[in-house]
Amino acid sequence: MRKHCRSNFGIIAKIQNDGVVSAVSLTVEEKFRKNALHKSWIFPGGSMNPGETDKINLVRELGEEISKEQKVLEIPHEDISFVLELKKPGDFGGRLTQNFWYVPMSEAITLRGEEQPDLLEPDGARLGQPTLMDIADIVTRKDLKLAHLAGVVVFMGRLLNTETARRYYKVEPEVSNAIRGRYEELIEPYLRKTYFFLERLRKCRDHKEYTQILYSYCKVLNNVRGKDF
Repeated sequence: MRKHCRSNFGIIAKIQNDGVVSAVSLTVEEKFRKNALHKSWIFPGGSMNPGETDKINLVRELGEEISKEQKVLEIPHEDISFVLELKKPGDFGGRLTQNFWYVPMSEAITLRGEEQPDLLEPDGARLGQPTLMDIADIVTRKDLKLAHLAGVVVFMGRLLNTETARRYYKVEPEVSNAIRGRYEELIEPYLRKTYFFLERLRKCRDHKEYTQILYSYCKVLNNVRGKDF
């Protein structure tokens, strides 16, 4: 049995003129082998339904997971910008494609609060309350999933480049300069390690090779995260 799964995740970011970048993230509690619980942080999103496009799927999933009303958000598709496509081996010899998108924070996005702090997914995962966090706090967490770490550091790398930020994300040069002044020293180690990691993953032939690269990458990241920023 060979299967190709595709999912989309939104980096919902609030970019301020003074260079502060915040993004919406949420906790996920999943049950693994031997019924052990694993908690981590992710960006909202999920798998595509038959007939959905990437952006339709993304907006639907964002509404279900973070919206106060849990309905499809009124986000213009032209405001959604591509960040990263990450492919890896999946179950039964299949492939798993994860896409990450930039979604500007707007009044249309209202986060569910304490009145409904947790959501139970069909696969049994429990999603915690969505939180708007500074990017620096997100990337230095030890429990951010690796694919999501890859997505956010690629996104930040583009924001640090004035021309790329303007072309792809409509961020003015003075704002990009402010972002670089605030985050370059903190994000730079992740940029180097993550791009190296992505290049190696693109050449993976099977799940064993992919797992070995992930393991070596985790060891390097733990050293980077162990520094005092």
